[in-house]
Amino acid sequence: MVDLKIYDAQHGTMIYPRRENIINEKIKIFFNKKIRLCIEKTSDNQIIILCNINAYEKMGRVEGYYVKYKDIYTQDSLGSFKKETEKILSELELHLKNISPIDNIIFNNIEKFDTNKFEDIKTSEDISNVLEVLSSGKKLMYKAGKIDEIVTFCRDILKKSDIIRMVISANENKSNDADIDIFVDKKYEERLNPTKETEKILKDVLYKKIKEEKEKRLEEERKKQERKKVEQEKARELKDEITKEETNNEVANEKQPKHRSKRKHEFKRYQEEKESWLKLIDKIIIVIIIILILLLMSMVLFETKDNVRDSGPESSPVPTIDSTLIPVQSYSSKTYINNDLNGIAFRIAIPTP
Repeated sequence: MVDLKIYDAQHGTMIYPRRENIINEKIKIFFNKKIRLCIEKTSDNQIIILCNINAYEKMGRVEGYYVKYKDIYTQDSLGSFKKETEKILSELELHLKNISPIDNIIFNNIEKFDTNKFEDIKTSEDISNVLEVLSSGKKLMYKAGKIDEIVTFCRDILKKSDIIRMVISANENKSNDADIDIFVDKKYEERLNPTKETEKILKDVLYKKIKEEKEKRLEEERKKQERKKVEQEKARELKDEITKEETNNEVANEKQPKHRSKRKHEFKRYQEEKESWLKLIDKIIIVIIIILILLLMSMVLFETKDNVRDSGPESSPVPTIDSTLIPVQSYSSKTYINNDLNGIAFRIAIPTP
């Protein structure tokens, strides 16, 4: 639920939602220290805004006021704060002073502190270093003037911090309870830069980070060298084992009986001789078969000649050797095929009558 209150800056008394004569000492301290804006993000996701404005009633003189706002933090909390404040000021018939560009410059740009609407403008600060210092509990101080740089820096801190308290003031005095103090110059022209004290703190953090990164790289390199050394040692051991095994095999082969080699040679010679004898036997069998065939043919030829001689000249011009002889061709010498001889052809010369 939104909680909005407006105080008279100089006296610390409330004018909204009701008028009270009770003095708020915190408001008087803010006024004396010239605090222009305080933004606090709490652990229970609340945002508390205390913003200084200059306003006047119709026909009245300009007075200073502090607007205190409390609500659940969202990405557009500061825009909502501005809208709600302008609505209440209108009800109170208070008008913001806007004679020069720097009048109420923080309130007029307050919605830019929200984290969801505007692109970042580069600043000279490394936010990661700032957050690291803040996490260690140290306080930081900056000098600034350009409103866009202030907005961007504060927005980045709000976006990346769960708990933070930032104070912008026109007086170079620490607010004591802020994590970050930003001191603005009267003309709002100075660039955002850390004070000497803060610069030293940030340099120490940066040096520490560089040192840690260097040590980390050296440690990684050392581990890499150790891994390489272990791998080389394993490779050397494996090579030694292989060499040893090969040596043992060679020694074992040298110790084997020499007669094994001789027996192997004799067996090989036996196989060769066996193959030679088998080839020779095959050739002999073929020759024997050929001789038998020739003998058989010779016997058949002699028997045929005897039959022709016994038949005489008056015999038929076509001699009958056997009932199984079949004339194939008629010439002065004729060729017959004897069926009993399984189709073996032979020629018999017969005189021409």
